[in-house]
Amino acid sequence: MRGVRKLLTGAAIALVLAVSGSGTGPAEAPIDLRGLDTGGYETRPQTFAPKTHPDLVAHWMEGERLAEDMPLTSEIDPELQVNDAATVHSFIQAQRDYFQTMFDWLNIDDFETDTPGFLAGFTTTGQSHPALEISRTLSDTALLFDTDAQASAAAAALARSGFQNIDLLGLGPPPTTEATSSPRFPSAFLSWRPDDQVLAGWWATGRFVIVAVTQDAENHALHRSDLPSLVRRVEAAFALTAERLRHHPIHTAAESERIPLDPDGLLRITLPRPAGDSYINPPGVYSPRGDLHFAEDPAAVADMYRRAGVDRIAYGGTTLTRARDPEAARRLLAEDAAPSKFWRHADSPKGLPIAHCQEYHGPKQDVVRYWCGVSFGRYVADAWSNQLVDAQQRISAQYMILVNSR
Repeated sequence: MRGVRKLLTGAAIALVLAVSGSGTGPAEAPIDLRGLDTGGYETRPQTFAPKTHPDLVAHWMEGERLAEDMPLTSEIDPELQVNDAATVHSFIQAQRDYFQTMFDWLNIDDFETDTPGFLAGFTTTGQSHPALEISRTLSDTALLFDTDAQASAAAAALARSGFQNIDLLGLGPPPTTEATSSPRFPSAFLSWRPDDQVLAGWWATGRFVIVAVTQDAENHALHRSDLPSLVRRVEAAFALTAERLRHHPIHTAAESERIPLDPDGLLRITLPRPAGDSYINPPGVYSPRGDLHFAEDPAAVADMYRRAGVDRIAYGGTTLTRARDPEAARRLLAEDAAPSKFWRHADSPKGLPIAHCQEYHGPKQDVVRYWCGVSFGRYVADAWSNQLVDAQQRISAQYMILVNSR
């Protein structure tokens, strides 16, 4: 959830450091762990060991590793500077509850039969404007298969299945779909819907199928058509994604199942994700580069990570960020906790005054309402919930896990 990290002035950061006592002065008073309300959450480090389907979790993490080398959509097209983190993630099967541009447009019902040998995928997205209805958008997906032949067959099959055979607005019959081609990638399959100004492309390269879907919503609204610009954006996605993945270490299904699930030990000290939590961003550990796919403003977050010396970010029931040292962690937390236009102060957890909490008061409808954060040693922890008491309990439990991990 790095998208809600705020861009702040030095004065605002200094204010939070001063108020919280988290600057370069004396260490904070010890916290009495007996006074913390942790609800039913775990309070001790737990080895990350899935109780069911560890093979599928291993495949999922194979998809997460693709994030390290997948290009940001802003690198494919500099116009696409806005990101929606809810549409970005690893996946091992097609599901309608994925908030994902690819499955918004493309046939989802035949995905499983079209993709024998599919191991895992990763989707990243971007748009040119915060308002989707006037944006140019791109969904760039890499699908990894066990063999080159399976990838090649899947590209053709997915292209035949094409778009969903419905009008997405439910206002009439499905729009007309037309085949087209790519001058740069003659072996790719391209299909578009002129009425929607949306183009999809499928291209097999080695063990990957790259699926790029782009729309010009502004042209659609203005009843203009510009197929060449859509083709160029899909071609740019093919080219840069293939280049970045050329040296990416990939594994077969059997090999991926032998890779440790938590090689850095960060998931062990991250609050486990409880049953029923959203899987928009499944448990995993990312480098700062890979984590930028989840940032609404990747350039700003990259700068924050660079200044704080961040080297790993773990996602579970909380988000755990590892900074260069305790001082860098405190400053990173201060950037999160400084007041902003839409995020306002909320009560700190009982017994944990060094934690910060905020409530969202803004126009977006899909923002998780409460955030709480705390730092401990090199780590910054972020907790999110639509209930303040739950966010407070999560951050308190996460703090106890960190203390108990020493």
